Amino acid sequence: MIEQCVYDELMQFVLEVISSYSYLNSIGILRSEPLKVANLGKKFKDNMLDPGIYPIKLVDGSVHYYAVRNEEDGYQTIANGYKTTLIKHKNSKGLNVQPNNSHGLCQTFALMYYMHKDHLLKKGKVNYLDNITIGLKYLTQFIKEDYYNRERLWSINEILNSDGLLIKHCENHTDTYRREILRKIKGKQKNISLTSLLNFLNRNIKNKEEWFYGS
Repeated sequence: MIEQCVYDELMQFVLEVISSYSYLNSIGILRSEPLKVANLGKKFKDNMLDPGIYPIKLVDGSVHYYAVRNEEDGYQTIANGYKTTLIKHKNSKGLNVQPNNSHGLCQTFALMYYMHKDHLLKKGKVNYLDNITIGLKYLTQFIKEDYYNRERLWSINEILNSDGLLIKHCENHTDTYRREILRKIKGKQKNISLTSLLNFLNRNIKNKEEWFYGS
């Protein structure tokens, strides 16, 4: 188990990469700019949305993610990871795979819905923690399916100096400690890969649980 705040930083780094405009659009998945929930709902009702990932701005200033996809019957559906949905429409659903008002892996669950892989997730409060493991494993598999387009590589310095991605809120640790952890993740490889970060986050079970309950 590593220091929790450093684990939290790495989780945030990975999730912000996965949900970023630059990453999703570079692999052919539409990712809109953040919208107000009322605007997203109106656009969905008016059939003005293309399939993709749609972040919404919440009252507390955070961002939550919805996904829009096409169904076999020709209709579109929109969904998020919460038990409930803020979009009032018969084709809007809450997946019930994470606690309401949590942040967690909402961007990952939205991606899984967009990719028609939400059946891998388990519904209900008793399964919320398991869905973190399922979601991280899915991201690893998602990258492997189109490795040369979806994988990303960084040097240790690039991660430590990432503007707006890695928030260093753990004041009792210098970059010396972070660098030590990143070296372990890198191992014998020249760079740190997105999949190596995902695997590290998933196998540190105690940290993962603490992150989930604290998020």
